[in-house]
Amino acid sequence: MNFKKSASVICVLSAGILWGSMGIFVRTLQSDFNFSSMQIVALRLVTAAAAFIISAFIKGFGKIKIKLGYVPLLFAMGFFGVTLMSVFYFMSMTYASLSVAAILLYTAPAFVMTASVFLFKERLGKLKIISLILALTGFVFVSGILDIGAAFTGIGILAGLASGITYGSYSIFGTYALKKHDNFTVTVWVFIFAALSSLLFADIPDIAAKISASENIFKLAAVVICMGIVTAFLPYILYTTGLSKMDASKAVILASVEPLTATVLGFVVFSETPTFFSLAGIILILASVVLTASKKEN
Repeated sequence: MNFKKSASVICVLSAGILWGSMGIFVRTLQSDFNFSSMQIVALRLVTAAAAFIISAFIKGFGKIKIKLGYVPLLFAMGFFGVTLMSVFYFMSMTYASLSVAAILLYTAPAFVMTASVFLFKERLGKLKIISLILALTGFVFVSGILDIGAAFTGIGILAGLASGITYGSYSIFGTYALKKHDNFTVTVWVFIFAALSSLLFADIPDIAAKISASENIFKLAAVVICMGIVTAFLPYILYTTGLSKMDASKAVILASVEPLTATVLGFVVFSETPTFFSLAGIILILASVVLTASKKEN
């Protein structure tokens, strides 16, 4: 594997690891400040968008010019691939169990792999298929569904599948957008559109009221800023950079270290007891990532 390919793999893996840390920030904002899930989504995306705009200002706004015909594509990446994915994911968690929602979200690699064969003529090699099977099986094990069972409704299942499709759409749309724009330009505009659209699903007056009523405004500001930088600004730059140099299907499988990271942090930070199935799932996901990152074509 040459340096450029190695660097792109490291970028995507790093993005997945950073995404996997989001649970720490979400739990803090829910338990200490009583924000709803959708309000947290809005705070995260608006903070990240602000960071991107500041970065663009430093670089010079002239460097993030976009071709007018690509505006709908970049809007689609922000609205479908970032905002709507979050909406469907949280809806799935409401109408189904957390484990079922997680499993359905991570059907994204299957959607991306299938779409990439038809849209980008990507070769569906044996290693890709094996990696996908290992990853999906690992998600089932890590989710805990085999340990505790799962309650679900038709709405929960449909919303979960929609979250997987919209999550996968980021890689599909991104492959097209990156043909004419650099990764920084794409990510800046995606987050501007994502932040604006996320406000449609958040109760803005209630967010303002909770911020005003906070007894520890400095802690709240620190958590929100860190969440925006660590779980959105940095990982999306890293992921889009990696995506610009590899197949969409490969990128989305590598990013599957996200649930693995979340599981490990649950063990370490929240003292969540690992089970046989969760440990087996971690091993399977790691095996999937190693195969996907191998120097062989897959």
